[in-house]
Amino acid sequence: MVGRIDSEPAGAVDPDLSAFVDRFARDHRCVGLAVGVMRNGSPLTTFSRGVASLNDARPVDQRSVFRAGSITKLFTGIAVMQLVENGALDLDVAANSYLDRYQLRTPSGGSEITLRHLLTHTSGLGELRKPSDVLRPMIGMAAKPGDPVPSLGEYYRPALTATAAAGNRWAYANHGFATLGAIVEDITGEAFAMRLRRTILEPLGMDRSAFDQIDGDLCDGHTRRFGRVRTVDHVEVIPSPAGSLYTCVDDMARFIAMVCGLGPQVLDRRLLDEMLTPQFRIHSGLPAMGLAFMVDDCGPHRMVMHDGGLPGMISHVRVAPDAGVGVVVFTNSASQRIGMEIASFGEDLAAISIGGTEPAPVADRRPELWADMCGSYRLEPGLNVNARSWALLGGEAEVVTCDGELKIRSFIGPLRTAHQLRPVDAEDPNVFAVEVGTLTVRIASGPDVLHVGYPLNATLHRRSGSFRRRTRIAGVLAVTAAGVICALSSRTRRRDRRS
Repeated sequence: MVGRIDSEPAGAVDPDLSAFVDRFARDHRCVGLAVGVMRNGSPLTTFSRGVASLNDARPVDQRSVFRAGSITKLFTGIAVMQLVENGALDLDVAANSYLDRYQLRTPSGGSEITLRHLLTHTSGLGELRKPSDVLRPMIGMAAKPGDPVPSLGEYYRPALTATAAAGNRWAYANHGFATLGAIVEDITGEAFAMRLRRTILEPLGMDRSAFDQIDGDLCDGHTRRFGRVRTVDHVEVIPSPAGSLYTCVDDMARFIAMVCGLGPQVLDRRLLDEMLTPQFRIHSGLPAMGLAFMVDDCGPHRMVMHDGGLPGMISHVRVAPDAGVGVVVFTNSASQRIGMEIASFGEDLAAISIGGTEPAPVADRRPELWADMCGSYRLEPGLNVNARSWALLGGEAEVVTCDGELKIRSFIGPLRTAHQLRPVDAEDPNVFAVEVGTLTVRIASGPDVLHVGYPLNATLHRRSGSFRRRTRIAGVLAVTAAGVICALSSRTRRRDRRS
């Protein structure tokens, strides 16, 4: 198996893939980019572009270490499933029965939060522990440089509060996966980083990976401000089970091989297959959520995936386990555009690598159905569990017909100008796709609802009134709120510097 993941010689590199990588690196002006493509029975193909840092001219290669961000959640999920395998945990038992250092609080009348809820982002937990986190670095998830990193017990004590009932809706929750890591620690008595090194990284031969800071060959993160590329300060992630992984392309190829059933295995195949199986879906025509893995089974090949993002770095891993193909992408350049488009880049790399894919059946246009779709839709209540949707949609979207096409627009974000809704499901005329840059988002309509697929997995409900009037009012409120937040944040930073 070790030979299977060595890099191919330069002459064996697929020119189509190489040109595709070149275009992504050029279009996004990446400081550094590392890509690995694994195909069943073939060596790992790697593509490296750029340098490790503006301050370090080391060329990026397949052994360069990046911060993988939320890809960490896949490893945390496997650590939980290992404890399910040995009988120490049950996915459908209340998480509080396993937690020692803090508890999970649920809304009045809500059901207990289980491990399955935490693994599928359906626990009702949101983006923030408390409202004041919005004024802190990385919304409260980053320790200030030089400050000690609190333990998970200190960070969440005495309780972490859910703002929505468990099991009813999808809401991305870093704190939910941090809680899974706390459970692993409480059940085993081992530190999270040490436990996962012993039970996952070492058995897979991931010798350049760690869940605490790693020495040597670590790339710096970068962002672009006012047209200039700047190096981002390194910060430690407090909820480490949600985003602390350091790794490289070579090591992630070993993880991809394991998911495809090749080489060393760290989890019973039946339980790994359960992780790759849809557990929660907001509509039958949209991608689903497995256990830790996102599952896109809407195309000819089932693909499982996850993105990652930290200040200055963005990553993506995607595996088509039935085809034996996997892709990993790391860049030490961060922008909203890269964050939005890296998943489609990974999907296209995987599709090229699979090859021979039959074209999808053409979906018919059904204009006679569009009138029922047109109107304004708003997110379900709960700012904390809708934070990402508010950031990208402004809380509301409108479906209209314009120039003979069905289109969607929102208050803010990439859909603030109307984008075409293109029918994509030959069997269901109510499933559409909207192109946001190179990212394709599936959207499905139902009676008085609009379901927006990955990366939001949000349901919006029909509302009455003037969309344009509310847009103007919301714009004024948003500018005012942004000014207040900036002023408070500046005052907080000045107070911190004085202290």
